[in-house]
Amino acid sequence: MKDQTSIVQRHESERQQVLPQIPSKKGILIFGLMVQYLKDRLMNYLYENKLDFKLVSESIHVRLSNLEDFIVNVIDEAKLFNEIEMETVTLLFLEEDEALDFETFTNTQTLCKLYKLIKAKDLIYILNHKTLQTYFQPIIDIKKNEIFAYECLSRGIRQNGSIMSSQLIFRKASRLNDLLYYLDREARESALTNALANQIKKKIFINFIPTSIYKPETSLRDTFIWTEKLGLDPNKIVFEIIETEDIVDKEQLKTYLDTYRKYGFEIAIDDIGNGYSSLSLLSHIRPEYIKVNMELIRDIDKNPFNQSIFVALGHIAKENGIKLLAEGVETKEELDFCISKDVDLIQGFYFSKPTLIPIKSIKPLKEDI
Repeated sequence: MKDQTSIVQRHESERQQVLPQIPSKKGILIFGLMVQYLKDRLMNYLYENKLDFKLVSESIHVRLSNLEDFIVNVIDEAKLFNEIEMETVTLLFLEEDEALDFETFTNTQTLCKLYKLIKAKDLIYILNHKTLQTYFQPIIDIKKNEIFAYECLSRGIRQNGSIMSSQLIFRKASRLNDLLYYLDREARESALTNALANQIKKKIFINFIPTSIYKPETSLRDTFIWTEKLGLDPNKIVFEIIETEDIVDKEQLKTYLDTYRKYGFEIAIDDIGNGYSSLSLLSHIRPEYIKVNMELIRDIDKNPFNQSIFVALGHIAKENGIKLLAEGVETKEELDFCISKDVDLIQGFYFSKPTLIPIKSIKPLKEDI
């Protein structure tokens, strides 16, 4: 019991860690530029815009009233540096009356990272203020004509009240590994707690970003703690691997996912049919489910080439005991083709868009025939 309590305490302590913040007070921005022509370019910009700055040894100190506006102007308006150049420029921001010492020096970062943080400020707000919401889209067992599972999709409420889509959330987070880690953790927690709150008895598919897991032991512990804390059955949880392009060590990922399997969780791979990387991952992971890319499904009833790919994937799935899921089905014609090829599961707007309150049933299929 003592060990379990200490694990939970460490978990809660980690949750209290604050996400990266963009300083909002006045202060001094210290530039470190190793390349002379970049230093000259910056100094010309500062002269032309009559900004308060001075040279201190090899660095440039700029007095600012608003760090965010300055960085956006430098990059978006003046286009002073490209992305490669931004990686070579280091920055340290000192708020007024803040001393330059070892502790503050550790806050040094590249211009590229700070710029990306600024561009992701809506996502940082969403994560810090816990405005992430989970929407549920049903996955249909087409042979039984009933809901088999729900995919959990994240939406975020910005500070102005508008909604940030799942695609935009993950795109912004993918530019910064720190944000990917926080997003993966918060999205997973939100999916689990909201599934329980909505009394979902079916399986749930939770998006899983392999590149966010630079602390495998922490991610595993978080998942186990939440499933145990909420009294959820691991056999009802499917981790859906997305963003497969950047996976370098497939064997390490397989080892990590096999640990999940030992506890009863299942694995799905998203976007199968969207390039070699997903097919390569399929051979390493051997998932329980493969989701056919929605671009392959679009108008598949009229596209013989896509049909042949779909049929080949169906053979691979059947021969290896994997369930085939057609994602993004929107029309009766697309649905009929998938059914004719003996697909196991269907997901798409034809049945339902993602909703905050999960739908509990679907209309009988025979009504559409």
